[in-house]
Amino acid sequence: MTRKVLISYDLLTVKPSMGRQMVSRFDFVQTILERLGFDVVLETNREQYFPFDTICEDSHSGYLRTVTGVDKNSVESRLLLEHIQHFDIVICYELSDESFKLFQQLNIDVIDIWFSPIRFCADNMFTLRASNPEVQQKLSLFNIDEQVFYQQARKLSEHCQQFLPTEMKLSPNSALLIGQMLQDKAVMKGDKFITLQDYLDEIQTLAKQYSMLYLLKHPFMSDHDFSLIRQSLSSISNLVYLRQGNVYKLLACPEISAVIALSSSVLSEAVYFGKQVHYLFRNLFVQGFITVQDAFFSSDFWAALLKCDNPIAGVSYLHCDNFLRARFNAAYAYEPFISEVLNARVKPKKQIVYKGITQIYQFLNELDKDKQYVLYGYGTVGKLIAPFLGKNVKGIIDESLSTAIDVNINILQPHDLTTEDEVIITAFKYAEEIIPQLQPYTQHIHVLYSED
Repeated sequence: MTRKVLISYDLLTVKPSMGRQMVSRFDFVQTILERLGFDVVLETNREQYFPFDTICEDSHSGYLRTVTGVDKNSVESRLLLEHIQHFDIVICYELSDESFKLFQQLNIDVIDIWFSPIRFCADNMFTLRASNPEVQQKLSLFNIDEQVFYQQARKLSEHCQQFLPTEMKLSPNSALLIGQMLQDKAVMKGDKFITLQDYLDEIQTLAKQYSMLYLLKHPFMSDHDFSLIRQSLSSISNLVYLRQGNVYKLLACPEISAVIALSSSVLSEAVYFGKQVHYLFRNLFVQGFITVQDAFFSSDFWAALLKCDNPIAGVSYLHCDNFLRARFNAAYAYEPFISEVLNARVKPKKQIVYKGITQIYQFLNELDKDKQYVLYGYGTVGKLIAPFLGKNVKGIIDESLSTAIDVNINILQPHDLTTEDEVIITAFKYAEEIIPQLQPYTQHIHVLYSED
């Protein structure tokens, strides 16, 4: 009998629009599993079996927030079980601890996949855990030797010190305080998001142990949110605010002795740079997570985990350095160490590869209707999507337009953009040229790429 596999997302804490985007990027895993003979379904429509929203949405993030009220006897659990019981195993992307424990309580075999917190290697990696002890034991056989991380950190440090030294003079025996997004799964605790302000006393105590405390702004954090953090920490006399700075260049500095954060992945990385680390909130990756590298793309890996009856030995999905960085738009702070061509593809906030109207329509439906967007390009694709977005179009950037094509649409220039503006590049053929023009003004860039 063909075994059925569901590839899904955290149905209890992630909004459907964000979840669908996450799952779509795992289509290569679907390809591997289907080649092994599994019947695979990519989860795309949570609403089909959750006919009502019993979990309230947080309007400022992609998350649902009252998962602590859900247990194995709740309505949500019953609906979840009714849907998932048709599958032999579930593969989920980034389950919260609460959701993972619920899967265990419901006796659902699940493999939970997260991006590894170690992000300074040739490519990003995944770290996994399984609810089934037998699968967890098999996972451990593929765990990467952490000596690889020490070696890469050493190479990165030497490169930074020789070719990319930090521009500012740092004080010896300093600590780096990592800022995190105010709404992120890594800082979720029950039905609230934890902030640095919740640990003010601990930070003040730690600050006394170091000559300076450098607070590094998260690259995607708004100036408004950063100002709130600065205000909450204003009582710390030796605190210096860093609006910009590459975290790997800072980790390479001998003046930085320690790293402090709520739960940032930088804490996991800092260990390999020889830094002392202080977790204010929690370490997300201590509960049985196993980090795998190239094995993730191997048929042998998946055949071992899923008890494949028809294994195809030694077959690996073709990939190269930075494959996952490009696919998931997840370069993080590694941009200085990869090629300019890849940087242009990785930096945009979102990319959608389309082959026809259906994919464009899906992309438009997933956009936040509470936001306004600037269109870069008013050619065939721009003219197609502008009427659909309607009042959500803030303006159009197009060198060929000298006057407004509609009384309600403004003609803009890149310098008219603000850091909060969302831009959709429809002139995909020129995206690599356009992106550098926009990046000084906004990082919220969406690119439509055509696949011939």
